[in-house]
Amino acid sequence: MKKYIICIYCTFICMLISACGASAVDTVSTDITAESFSKIDLADTIWSGIETVSGDEYILSFDTASYSLTVINDGTENKYEGTYELSDEGIIINGLEVIKDPKNIFLNIDGDNFYLVLDDVVLTPSNGKDIERIAEELGAAKELNELLNSGYCWIACSNGQALILYVNGDESTLKTVASLGEGKVAVQEVKGSWSLNETDFSIYTENGIESNNYEWEIDQEEDVVCINLVGEGLETSFYQTKVTSVEEAINLANKYIINQTSVDEIEDITYVLDGYEGVSIVDGFIFAGLEPSFGNRSIFAEKAGIEGYIGTAEQNMFLIEYMGGIVK
Repeated sequence: MKKYIICIYCTFICMLISACGASAVDTVSTDITAESFSKIDLADTIWSGIETVSGDEYILSFDTASYSLTVINDGTENKYEGTYELSDEGIIINGLEVIKDPKNIFLNIDGDNFYLVLDDVVLTPSNGKDIERIAEELGAAKELNELLNSGYCWIACSNGQALILYVNGDESTLKTVASLGEGKVAVQEVKGSWSLNETDFSIYTENGIESNNYEWEIDQEEDVVCINLVGEGLETSFYQTKVTSVEEAINLANKYIINQTSVDEIEDITYVLDGYEGVSIVDGFIFAGLEPSFGNRSIFAEKAGIEGYIGTAEQNMFLIEYMGGIVK
């Protein structure tokens, strides 16, 4: 399995989660003056981020009065240099043609954490790293960006609820589907903006201020991809489904809520996926009320007589049919 560690800023409400993403973050409508920048010293700092539509990588470094910007597009580096100054409207960058507006607003998150917005790309500080290392790690972040923009919904199942994450270009949706008992469910939705760099995956509320810090790990099997979220007492895994709309994802999440069970409660696995038609073992498990973890799938694979289960497409198709589903 390939693994990447990604730290994130995101906002959680209600039971576990409630924030959303898009790369174009609205600037905060509060008074920002040159005095606001006294909280940190821009000199000798490096900021980085990913343009979440194109996947371009941005690395911006500051000296006492000058800056250097590297924009990486499909492996090609474009460098820009010039001077900057602070004003009551933000950081004024001089001599940079790639930006839409020369004023780049410096924002304050929760009073302690800061980020910059450059040409709608959110840049967060890369503490203690050199530019070469940042550029290398941005490659992994770009892969994460491509995964999130794949067009598929991501679902996490745990403790009587399902979380749905869907990214479409520079917009994203995050829903919580929770059980109310007696076969009833409640659905909550939050939309906002998101950004990505080599260490941070940030999900902002609509006002662009609230955030929490979490760590992400991406696990890549041959046929299954999941993103693990760890931090502040929370640990859950988002699995890539074959569902391409939020409405379909809600229907699938409802199946998980209503049919929720555990592998320990099932002796005969040949009927578990009865009624499921598709080519995704992840979707099949969620449909049946099971968490689609590698551990759960491995247990059923052993019962199905699959030796050396590693999650290949061939193994997963066999498992779907053995468990009573139809590969279609």
